[in-house]
Amino acid sequence: MALAIDESVHGLPETTPIGHPLDWSWLRGTKAEWGMKPVPGRRGLTMMDIATGAYGEVLDEPPYRSMAPRGADIDEETPDMGYILNHKSQVWADNVIELYEEAVARQWSSTRDIPWNELQELPSDIEHAMCQLCTVLTEIEMIATDLPAKWMWRMNHHFLEAKMFLSTQIMDEARHSDVFRKRALANGGGLLLSRSADESLLRSILEAKTYTQA
Repeated sequence: MALAIDESVHGLPETTPIGHPLDWSWLRGTKAEWGMKPVPGRRGLTMMDIATGAYGEVLDEPPYRSMAPRGADIDEETPDMGYILNHKSQVWADNVIELYEEAVARQWSSTRDIPWNELQELPSDIEHAMCQLCTVLTEIEMIATDLPAKWMWRMNHHFLEAKMFLSTQIMDEARHSDVFRKRALANGGGLLLSRSADESLLRSILEAKTYTQA
């Protein structure tokens, strides 16, 4: 695949609408692959379809710790973002791109897909038990959003798809909290007791030194 050179920006305007000259020299001669044209498949254009050439080459140890997208021409003065997870073996899985595509294809909505208007009235003691359970579940599901978020900003952006997949996990767990909170309030009950023992456990998870330990 050819590099992006002067011809890649041929035809750009030389002046602004009010006549001031435009300097495109910063864009000319970009050392990135040009002319990519992936073919959408039956499902549309997936992340797998565009993982070609330098755009699909995931390095074991990327040379930069920046948010520059993989395959881009990176300015030598790009600041170091201080990422601490910079090795492929720390964050990558060979099927992570497929997992991301599957996750976004299978989204559901608690607002739309649960028939809340069909809830049956329960005896008071059963409703109290259900609301207490939903209180705890609302509480603990959010640890599954906070924990991935804690690590995402420490991951090198070279491993973009891994970060995108973690984002889908965060969204999924947030939706669980959404459901349990709604159930606690939807049938004439409410949220009940948040116990210190549960909070202490959640704190120990959040303070884990590695993702695996958590």
